[in-house]
Amino acid sequence: MMTLSDSIHNTEIIYLFVNKFSYVGNLMTKEENGGHPKPRKVYRAVRNTDTNTFRIIYKVDSTQKLVHSVIIEDLQCDDETHGYTCDIREVTLNNILDFDMSEKCLDNLIRWIDTDNKDVKEIIPVGPPNKPSPMNFVAQGKQAPEGGILINEELGAFIHMAAELHDSDPLMFGTVFDVLDHLSTQKYKPEIFETGWMGLDKKHGAGVNISSAIKKLSKYMSDDRRTNLDEDDLLGAISDLLSEQARRNYHEIE
Repeated sequence: MMTLSDSIHNTEIIYLFVNKFSYVGNLMTKEENGGHPKPRKVYRAVRNTDTNTFRIIYKVDSTQKLVHSVIIEDLQCDDETHGYTCDIREVTLNNILDFDMSEKCLDNLIRWIDTDNKDVKEIIPVGPPNKPSPMNFVAQGKQAPEGGILINEELGAFIHMAAELHDSDPLMFGTVFDVLDHLSTQKYKPEIFETGWMGLDKKHGAGVNISSAIKKLSKYMSDDRRTNLDEDDLLGAISDLLSEQARRNYHEIE
């Protein structure tokens, strides 16, 4: 049995669409895995970047802390001596529309991306290593020893523009302040900040940010008077759109 030397430095989670997969001469393995991976399904996989092997995940048991998976060496394989043949493609933001996904598969994909695969990462170590906070290039004020704030050039310019907006359009200033308050108190809480890293991903980030914004705006504009027109949904959608701009900025200076 092939083993994976999984560490946070040599693994990454990718998304796969199975065109076809057949077990060859090992029906017991097929039964043990419940027939997975199944054709026309989308799966998560842990790719080991050292060995270029793929651990295709078909079930996560958070209670037992178990990840049920099938390990393969090639996404395209016609060599029956491997014990399987397959045609599997990686799903990216650029090619996602090329696949005939069911609505359930698409919902699963969005959920995995939106949560940054937290259920998997709580059980097995998956990279990449942490990147610097996006706040490092949005505003680089530092805490002074006396408890004050050291104002650098960028933060000083931001304060100057805020003061001008306050004088020229107090209503808009108050609105921008609401957005900033939402960002600082909700979006960047330590317990949820890690799950937001997928929004900065070069391949998947745009889909995460825009789909999350659309979901919140749909709830905001729904006909259900018990839940619609909720300010948190509107501010959440705005912060998702700002995350998309942050993603663009991040990869321009990376």
